[in-house]
Amino acid sequence: MAKVLISGYYGFSNAGDEAMLTAIVDSLKREAPDTVITVISGHPRSTCALLLLSGGGSLLQNVTSHFSLFYYLSIIALGVIMRKKVMLFAQGIGPIKGCFSRFLTRFVCRHADLITVRDDGSLDDLCEMGFERKDILVTSDAVFSLPDGNRKVGEVILRGMGIDPERPVIGFALRHWKGEDRFIPEFARAADGLKAAFGAQILFVPFQFPSDREVSDAVLGQMENSRDVFILPRKLSTK
Repeated sequence: MAKVLISGYYGFSNAGDEAMLTAIVDSLKREAPDTVITVISGHPRSTCALLLLSGGGSLLQNVTSHFSLFYYLSIIALGVIMRKKVMLFAQGIGPIKGCFSRFLTRFVCRHADLITVRDDGSLDDLCEMGFERKDILVTSDAVFSLPDGNRKVGEVILRGMGIDPERPVIGFALRHWKGEDRFIPEFARAADGLKAAFGAQILFVPFQFPSDREVSDAVLGQMENSRDVFILPRKLSTK
């Protein structure tokens, strides 16, 4: 019976990360139903009502904080020290700024038994840090392994917001990054253009409240036409 420890940004009310966790757990259980899974979570009871876990997402970066990078590297290092199999699962790598931080990332992660990343940019960043391209697998984001959602439930949610599911609906899931406010007017222009080109309704889907709601409000505030533009008002379950 295999035992798996999953570490990531779980239990912090971020719908995207909780969806990734659901996908990872579902994938593991499909392949090996008797696997015992433990998740490292900031709030275990809110983490998908699962056992306890870690992995996936843009964990290895120091844009949000240096502490975040050092924390996740320490979890990997602890696994290596305890002589456990270690896998970086569909990771998004970077940005990692600073020579010491990049050296430490290379030093710790080169002990991993398997590294998979979710995009070519992450692969390139690791190669720039000294990894061999042949030792890294590029896969997709873990969330793409989720089963299809219930369309009828989705339609009920949309209609409850005043959205017509029979017309085109284009979703924006925006994330605020420090120093990246310059993208707000670009997203506003893109949303206006899509509305005009396709007669679409625009739906902003904040994954984490309140920060993602704030950037959605900022983009909406710079749009030329706010008619048929909606913001998801509350957190919804990923199950």
